[in-house]
Amino acid sequence: MRKVFSGRFTLAIGVLAAVALVPPTAFGQTSDSDNYQLRRLAGHGLYARGYPAEAFFILDALGDNALAAGDTAGAIQAYHDAAWIAGDEAKKADAMFDPKMVGVGADRSPKPAAVESQRVLGKATAIGGSDSPEMAPLQLNRDPQEAEVGLDVGRVLDALGEPYLATLVFEIIGDEELASGNADLAERAYREGWYVANEEYMRRELSNDPKQIGIAGPNVEGFQQTAERLDEKARKAGG
Repeated sequence: MRKVFSGRFTLAIGVLAAVALVPPTAFGQTSDSDNYQLRRLAGHGLYARGYPAEAFFILDALGDNALAAGDTAGAIQAYHDAAWIAGDEAKKADAMFDPKMVGVGADRSPKPAAVESQRVLGKATAIGGSDSPEMAPLQLNRDPQEAEVGLDVGRVLDALGEPYLATLVFEIIGDEELASGNADLAERAYREGWYVANEEYMRRELSNDPKQIGIAGPNVEGFQQTAERLDEKARKAGG
C-alpha cells in the first residue's frame, strides 16, 4: 500500500487546493483548536495508511492556515509534521534508489522529498521554529491506526472536499476490520464510504453536461462504481 512520495504530487496538489479553501466552519460548530486537531489527525491518518504525499500537503497547508490565523505554534507543529513525513520518505527512497534505473521506470530519487522537507522547515524557522523536526514517529493523542480514529479521518477528508480520499480511507478501514473479524465495524465503514461516494456521484451526475464529455466533464462513473462496490461490501459484511 505504500506509495512513492515523488510520484504522487499531481494527485496531492488537489488535496492542497481543497484544504486551502476550507472555510473555518467546514467542520460544524467546533472550535478553531478542534478544527486544527482534526485536520492534523487527517494528515497523520493518511500517512499511517500509506499516503505520504497527500498527508504532507494536508499538513503543509494546515501550517499555512494556522499561520494566517495567528497561531504560530500550531503552524510550526504542522510544518514540522510535514517535514518529518517528507524526510522519512526521502530516507526510504534513498535506501532503494539505484541511479542505473533512472529513466527506466524505476526512478525513486530521494531528492523531491528531501527538497520538500527543507522547504517546509524553512517556513518553520522563518517564524521561530527549529531547523529540524523531532525525528521520531509522529505522535498524537489518538492513534491514527485505530479504526474509530480512521473513521474520523475519513469524515474530515470528506469535509475538506476530498471524496476520493475519504472513500479510500473508509474502504481500507472496512477491509481491515473485516479481516480482523469485526463485521459490524466493517459494515459501518463501508456504509460511510458508500454515502460519500454516492453523494459525490449524484452531485457530479447533476452537474454533468453531455456536450462536455471528453472535454471537461466530471468523472461520474468512477464514483458510481465505488458506491456500488461499497454497497455490496456493506451488505456482505452485514450478513
